[in-house]
Amino acid sequence: MNISNGHDINILDLPDELLRAIFNKLSTIDIFYSLVNINERFNQLVFDPLYIYHLNFSEEQSDISNSSMSTDILDRIFSTILPRISAKIEKLTSSPFFMKSIGSKFILTNQKHLMELSQISLKNTNVRILSSTLTKLKIDVNTLNECLFLLDHRLPCLLTLNICIDKIRRSLSMMDNTEKVIKLKCFSLTTNSSITSSNVTSFRGGRIFDTVRTLLMRDTRPFEQPLFKIICQDFPFLNKLIIINNHQVQENKQSHSLELLTFRRLFTLNLVNAHNDYAIQFLSDKTHLPCLKELLIGYETLVTITDNFTNDVIRSKCAHLRGLFAPGLTIGSKNFDSYFPSL
Repeated sequence: MNISNGHDINILDLPDELLRAIFNKLSTIDIFYSLVNINERFNQLVFDPLYIYHLNFSEEQSDISNSSMSTDILDRIFSTILPRISAKIEKLTSSPFFMKSIGSKFILTNQKHLMELSQISLKNTNVRILSSTLTKLKIDVNTLNECLFLLDHRLPCLLTLNICIDKIRRSLSMMDNTEKVIKLKCFSLTTNSSITSSNVTSFRGGRIFDTVRTLLMRDTRPFEQPLFKIICQDFPFLNKLIIINNHQVQENKQSHSLELLTFRRLFTLNLVNAHNDYAIQFLSDKTHLPCLKELLIGYETLVTITDNFTNDVIRSKCAHLRGLFAPGLTIGSKNFDSYFPSL
């Protein structure tokens, strides 16, 4: 070991395992900017395929973003470092800072190799994703049109799509998107504004979600009743539905509230983080669930909507359940066992 005095140790004397542990404490930009081309050993560690297959730029980059050198740093990374490893990158996790600087250029240049993109903001950019390899995409967009542009033949291998939209507004432009994302299995749509029936009808026209098996519905504002009619029609093969919404269902006076909704293949329903109204919507006679076998729901909600396990309408659905997860359940009431005879 190279010891110049009684206390100093050369970092190059450390084993690779310890150097990797040190590198893992640094951000991706710090590693690329500070360690590449220092020496051959550092290059081998930094460009290890097990490390670079997933580039994560989501860490806070406050020191760099506030520096006058930020543009030079990122330009160097994009022009001299990323081209050396682009063919080995399969996953990219971005950040607003990265997208604003070189992220869009990198995606446009290298998307043919990528299999997963996360935290990608397409707001105020001209990026159009075209990939025959991408299987998972998590993006932020401004408008519904930007979302619909993705749902065409440009992403033939996409399996999972998570979209966060700032505001869903009825578009003034007419979009006739009837293409299908053939392999899509999981779809999540989140918005910071309310979702109304007039907004969501923008998806209608081609049943583009007929391969989706899992759907997560999450919002900070209440869903309207007509939305569920659209969901059951446009997601005909849905077998798992998760609702996260603690606000009352919004009734639409113009809707036909007595119309029966049918989710023909829904196997699992998760209402653990949903208002009681959604449990009533799905477990009462308002909705037909012929294949429902698994229910996840808060125990207090279950007690309330079943009138302490005496409601015969909801009993008909619960009688066929094979699985029940009810947080808060301790000892069931005397009617509990008879209410769930198939458990």
